[in-house]
Amino acid sequence: MIPMIMILKSCEGDDKLICEHFLPDITKPENKLGIMYGQVKKVLYESNEIFNMKKETEIAQNNSIKFGVRSNLIDRSPFQKREYNMSENKRIPRRDRFNVSPSPGYKTLLKSNKNAMNKPIERLNYGFYNLLEKRVLTIDLDEKENYAYSVERDKIDGVLHKIKILSIELERKDPLEWNTFLDVALES
Repeated sequence: MIPMIMILKSCEGDDKLICEHFLPDITKPENKLGIMYGQVKKVLYESNEIFNMKKETEIAQNNSIKFGVRSNLIDRSPFQKREYNMSENKRIPRRDRFNVSPSPGYKTLLKSNKNAMNKPIERLNYGFYNLLEKRVLTIDLDEKENYAYSVERDKIDGVLHKIKILSIELERKDPLEWNTFLDVALES
């Protein structure tokens, strides 16, 4: 199960390049494993988009998710109060507050790294990722997750089967090194 979770993490780029170290063929698109890995990522992000659209529809219909609004400053932390007061005085939209330089002579660190700012982070929806993890770990799904799973059952099961194949290859490539890695990772 751990190798399957590692493959799932690598699809988001959140595995610290461990999968690429133990199974370098997944980065090669001309290789059988690279093709399979590409298909897994493609289907995961397609299903993720469908999952996101369903969540947005639920929010729009206000069926399952409700948002609370704080109307006073009593419940806010001192930082939030200061930030609120600053934004009211200067009338800077919330999304633009961190792009404003603190003074004309200085640059912020976030503003100077243009490549990182332009590259979108491809992350799976939190609920969708939890659904996949529960299916990998064979944990029972709740009612909403079961409904989402039933809609995309064929795609999710197909992806999980391919992830299982990739995880077996991950373990088989160099079993001694993999076992040593797991021993160290689980001990610390």
